[in-house]
Amino acid sequence: MKPIESETEILKMKPLRKAVIHCFVFFFLLLIYCWGMPYPSLLRQQIRNTLSPVIQWSGLWQNWDMFAPTPRGLAAYVQAEVTFESGEKKMWDFPRVEKLGYLERFFKERYRKYTNDNLRLEQNDMLWPDAAKFVVYQNLQDLGNVPVRVELIRGWCEILPPVEGWVQPDMQHCMGPLQSYMFFDYPVPEHVTRGAGQ
Repeated sequence: MKPIESETEILKMKPLRKAVIHCFVFFFLLLIYCWGMPYPSLLRQQIRNTLSPVIQWSGLWQNWDMFAPTPRGLAAYVQAEVTFESGEKKMWDFPRVEKLGYLERFFKERYRKYTNDNLRLEQNDMLWPDAAKFVVYQNLQDLGNVPVRVELIRGWCEILPPVEGWVQPDMQHCMGPLQSYMFFDYPVPEHVTRGAGQ
């Protein structure tokens, strides 16, 4: 392919470039709209069946199950207790809305949703060892004092019906009693921390 030499050729390409960009944006806006329709329809089902790989790859999928027919009644989070070789223990949090700034929420929402909607559930126990390894890698600051155990903990409280006025929804002002449960214990194999230092 020969390089574009003249300004005239560049100007001729501009409308085509604009058209391609407009088509791309319009396609994704239409896709998001059709994917997010809250009521079942034949069009929605056909779009989901045909373009599901594209929407999943782009991360633009959204379900309405948070809002209807029954909104979630629990405020939940996942954290890990990390035990180091020295015996020191440290709590490590997966992303939690009440601990993130507005900009951080934008970038970490899918990650938070992954831990709250998937990682903490019993039917997804195949995810737990890799999540524990991820916590190990996040806590390898000092190779002389490596993590030797990770315990994954789920915490939750019941969300009671709202009262008059605005209440900031966070775990510190949880409306029911706060509960927690250690759901996975991961003794860290030596090869996991040995390979990280290289």
